[in-house]
Amino acid sequence: MYLIYLLGTIILLFIGVTASFVDGQFHIDFAQIANYCDLSTFLFILIFCLLILLCTKSFKDFGTAFLLMSRNRKSTDEQYQRCYHAVKAVAITSIAVGGLRIVYTLVNLFRSMDGSVVSLVGYTQSHPCYLFFIRWSSAFY
Repeated sequence: MYLIYLLGTIILLFIGVTASFVDGQFHIDFAQIANYCDLSTFLFILIFCLLILLCTKSFKDFGTAFLLMSRNRKSTDEQYQRCYHAVKAVAITSIAVGGLRIVYTLVNLFRSMDGSVVSLVGYTQSHPCYLFFIRWSSAFY
């Protein structure tokens, strides 16, 4: 059941990012996807999430959590707890690292400002802040 929700969310996100109505006609523009991709932040967060999984030896439990969610497999309460803590550790790590990335970007932005690029503050910070709040809200859901 969760797989259907996940697939529906991905499809709606894809349509929301790529679709547009111009002159009453429906258009799909794949070039708009690049506006929402932030590879440096993704890699920055991915590295720390992998490190936390490897250091706590819960990499296998993290993968098992998604298998348990997608299949109706019986498991012990202990395994459910280990999987829950692995997913929670990754969620908290991504929130913390996303916050650090925002601070890092803000420091670099303010350090390079000369007074003429004040209008770029909102443009530069909108994407990292958006991703941070998405992660924050999904971690406690």
